[in-house]
Amino acid sequence: MFKTNRWRICRDDLVYILSGPDKGKTGKVLEIIKDTRTPQVIVEGRNLRKKKVKTGTGPDDFFVVTMEAPLHYSQVQLVDPQTGKPMRVIFAYTADGTKVRAMVNAGLAPETQGRAHECRPPACAVPTAAGPKDTSASLARQATYTPSAG
Repeated sequence: MFKTNRWRICRDDLVYILSGPDKGKTGKVLEIIKDTRTPQVIVEGRNLRKKKVKTGTGPDDFFVVTMEAPLHYSQVQLVDPQTGKPMRVIFAYTADGTKVRAMVNAGLAPETQGRAHECRPPACAVPTAAGPKDTSASLARQATYTPSAG
């Protein structure tokens, strides 16, 4: 299954198509279909399909509409705005603790790429006040086990 809380592509992003008849072309994301089985994106002007729309009951009462068909989420990759090349996306944390999307440059060393995840603020950094059901620190430090001499 696809984890829906890890979407790296958003609406109005510029994406590069990795496979299919439009392979190598770029386009803007119009819509994202967040389905856990088949996550899909609709890219503007790419993966065009023709559909007949009936206007009446007769056999010739129709017109043809050309529309974008959805692509699978794995067939597109985000484009770097500076270079115009497809890049991988990671989530990083800034110095003030906000979560942002960041591009992974293919030319960087793996040690440098992994450092973006180390910026995460630790969960224990926020001090909390002791509640009425919390054990006090002095009581928790007391030795409660005495080994039997036997």
